[in-house]
Order: sequence, then C-alpha cells, then structure tokens
Amino acid sequence: MSYQRRTRDVWEVEVNYGQGWEYEIGFDTAREALESLVEYADNCPFPSRIVKKRARESRRFPMFERFTERARAVVVHAQTEAKEVGYSGIGTADLLAGIALATGDASDVLAGFGLTPASIRVSSAHLDGESPRHKVAPTDTPGAQLPFSPRAKSVLEMAAKEAEALDHRYIAPEHILLGILAVGQGLGARIIDKRPGRPVEAVPLKTVRFALLR
Repeated sequence: MSYQRRTRDVWEVEVNYGQGWEYEIGFDTAREALESLVEYADNCPFPSRIVKKRARESRRFPMFERFTERARAVVVHAQTEAKEVGYSGIGTADLLAGIALATGDASDVLAGFGLTPASIRVSSAHLDGESPRHKVAPTDTPGAQLPFSPRAKSVLEMAAKEAEALDHRYIAPEHILLGILAVGQGLGARIIDKRPGRPVEAVPLKTVRFALLR
C-alpha cells in the first residue's frame, strides 16, 4: 500500500507590492480568507488576491501566522538590532527600530515624528545608559533566536488587541506601533517620549489609527 501524506485545503491572502505576489496571511476556511481580502481591499492600496493551496495536516495559523510579511520583517529587524548590541532579549526599542526599518505607514508615521532607524539607535543607547538592559556575550549558535522581553510581549499582545479593535484579521507594523503607544512604558515609548516637547501622551493613538484606515 502506498504512503499518502495527509493534507488539507488552506486559503492564503497574497499582496502585490510591486515586486510580485507575496504571502501575507493564511486561513483554514475560505470565508475567513474572503473577509480578510475585503479588509485588504479597503485598507491597502496594493492588489490582493486569495490563493487556495494544499498544506500538511499539521499546519495551523496561530497568532504569529496573522503577522503580515512586513510585520515579520519588523521582528527580524528587531532580532538583528538586539543581537548586534549583545542584548539577551528583544525589547520595545528593538521593535521600534524594526518598525522604522520596515516600509509602510508605520515607518512613515515614525519619520513624521522625526524618528529614523539611526536616531532610534542613538536614543536607545543614551537612554539605556540610565537603566541598562541585561547583555550577554554573542552566541556562537547559528540562527539562535532571542526571546522577547516581558514588556515586548505585552506590546505584541496589545498589537493583537488593536488589530481586533479595528476588525483586522491580520497584524501589521502599524498595529505593533499602536501596541508600543498603548502600553506606554518601556524603552520604545521612552524614545518617543524624549522627542523635544512631544511626550508619548501627546501622540494620540488615533493618529496611527488614521494611517491604518485612510
């Protein structure tokens, strides 16, 4: 008797940002994918589509599978930022730098605040001197992943809540920025807070929400 791998149907939303179709988010049902496609059509200026595929039975879509490619890029950038300075985990400042390095509305909002990847790194190093984060020796393990700090976890959890509040089935860099602002604590929020004359309390969440909904 021949071996048959157990597979099932999945529906994936893809977006074309001008460089070809890219996977954004996957679903177990066509209805969920269609609802997400409608959201993309309403909120994203780029073409989007649904692609039906066969996947291994074990494949599922937990919270991080809701992250768009740009949101995943934020996490990758944050991982790199933390490793380059020898931190033991990914903090909120690393997430903020990751957002600035990603493309899209969130990085544009930060640029409007006068925050660039370079300025965030400078501010992070300066403010970190006031309450230094724990550092470790560089790891020799290729591809070793750093854990999220407790506050960074809170930011990501808040990002998911912000996405739900906006009725978005996906989590984008804009939601992560909303999470940093909503939590309002941590090095990432302090970097925003230290802008001359513009404390974090003066940065209304509706400013970023408008960028998501325009």
